Amino acid sequence: MIIKGSSRGHSATDARLLADHLIDVSNNESISVVELKHVASDNLSDALVEFRILSLGTRTRKCLYHASINLDAEEATQCTNEQWLRSVDELETRLGFDGHQRAIVKHIKEGREHVHIVWNRIHPETLKTTPDSHNYRKHEQTSRYLEELFSLNPVVGVHTREPGTPRPVAIATHGDWQASVRTKVDVKTIAQSLQEAWRKSDSGRSFSRAIAQSGLSLCIGKRGFVIVDRAGTPHSISRRLGIKAHQVRAKMADLDPNNFSTVEQIQTQIHNLHRRIKKMKYEKPYTFSAENGANNDAKQDLQEVLEHWKQQGLEPYIHQQAIWFMYMGCLWQDEGDRITLHTDSKPTDEQITALVTACKNKGWSSVRFFGGSEEFQHRARDEAIKQGYPPEKIMLECEEGTEKQVESSLPDNRPEYLRDAISRTQSPDDLAPDDNFNHAPSI
Repeated sequence: MIIKGSSRGHSATDARLLADHLIDVSNNESISVVELKHVASDNLSDALVEFRILSLGTRTRKCLYHASINLDAEEATQCTNEQWLRSVDELETRLGFDGHQRAIVKHIKEGREHVHIVWNRIHPETLKTTPDSHNYRKHEQTSRYLEELFSLNPVVGVHTREPGTPRPVAIATHGDWQASVRTKVDVKTIAQSLQEAWRKSDSGRSFSRAIAQSGLSLCIGKRGFVIVDRAGTPHSISRRLGIKAHQVRAKMADLDPNNFSTVEQIQTQIHNLHRRIKKMKYEKPYTFSAENGANNDAKQDLQEVLEHWKQQGLEPYIHQQAIWFMYMGCLWQDEGDRITLHTDSKPTDEQITALVTACKNKGWSSVRFFGGSEEFQHRARDEAIKQGYPPEKIMLECEEGTEKQVESSLPDNRPEYLRDAISRTQSPDDLAPDDNFNHAPSI
């Protein structure tokens, strides 16, 4: 059992926001107001207003105390209403809120049942304010008591752990969870990716390579290396792994911080990328690609791809299991075995040349062009032949499933009499149809 809570309600707006949060149906499958105690109001919003009105005659700045009682998903399904109320009463007594106004709200979120309680810290008769000091310790003491009372799985707490038991480290802070809800990037998924990469790696370099495959970026924060996810949110490595900071520093000892971007630089790149993608959605962008035709299963390590483009003087970064950067007036996406260019218009000769050159530099012995238009694919084949690719090593998406010959669409410079002689010696069935000459401009 985990109990969390703190004082709030420093303004009427804050009280209203708390009420809105507790009855927000968009984030919960089920909401039920279980109890409104010692109040005249018949709904939660008015009840919290009533709490605050009572506090106006005192000097208390934060008149509300909001707490939540959380169980393991399986244990929550077995907890009865009587046990939930017994838990609330026990917590109320230990916090010193006996006889105070309270509201109980039960939520079911992602299949997990939990309870929220809001107390008025001001006693309705004495108008005295109950202090909220040592509340974390009281939460844990209540949890340990109820775990034993209801035969629940014990949770190691910071304040109530056995002597010699290591201090537990939370995977994420409340702010981290709020960021995950806002950005749709699950903190648990990030933690699992890091833990797997940590187990597989024996150095900082191997760890960096491992997390790159998960679409995460290793960069420099204020206190050393941190992780930035695809939404631009930074993550503490030690916190996500549940280990000490010195253990992280020890494994990262082989990395030079000067070779890594800062958190701010990565966030700026991600922001620009998202803005670019959003813009292109409305401008109907032109997208065209090339991939390794030899072995698509042999995907290149993303960290190697990142270092490759850095050596070209560019500013690439990892996002959604690909390397992204701006080059030649368009957005490049390198997935290791596939390169895609996103433009606002049809590809230029320079962009096609750069694309084929990139394939050559990657060591691809054969290449397949797809996406865009047939015109782009024919132009790309011409450029590939110019750069030394054998015609039989070039594949086009537009010709797949046909009987077309794999040859260059470069202009036929043979004398006319020779072309006529060849055509007379071959039957029509021997000649594959070739429409390339009609619409493939030479480069």
